[in-house]
Amino acid sequence: MKIPSKVISYKDSSFSKYSGMLRLLLQREYTPLSLYDELKEMFNGINDYLDALDGLYALRAIEFDEERGVLTYVKGNL
Repeated sequence: MKIPSKVISYKDSSFSKYSGMLRLLLQREYTPLSLYDELKEMFNGINDYLDALDGLYALRAIEFDEERGVLTYVKGNL
């Protein structure tokens, strides 16, 4: 996960991507690939996306339903 610092600006950090990801997940569920397809212009490649996804999961802002293969927003957590 890229954390803002003297070397990494907020814009280039994983934190700056969270709001866009959560905004979409508030509206409906997405598979990890479909969410990436919606937001890929926001990221510098798949690794950047996975870093942001890991951060949201670690914060318990999102969950992954393994049976259905979808990401969901965790209501009331943020």
